[in-house]
Amino acid sequence: MKQLYIKPLFESFTDIYIHEEVYNELDGDAKAFVDTYKGKNVAIVNEGGLYGTDSKYTTIFNNIARHELVKYERGRSKD
Repeated sequence: MKQLYIKPLFESFTDIYIHEEVYNELDGDAKAFVDTYKGKNVAIVNEGGLYGTDSKYTTIFNNIARHELVKYERGRSKD
């Protein structure tokens, strides 16, 4: 699957933001794969650096947060 879908995806996009919380949830193999693209077209980010200052990040974050399967409310833990 990585060769068929993920690798072409990572090679097709120029700006990929991965939230540090998501990155920390990846297994070792997935982290190693992402690491090969860090500094090229992948940036590991945290909310403090981009939310509210980068319009692309903010829009994407809000769209995901409002999705019916996520329903994330800022400042409230899902646990």
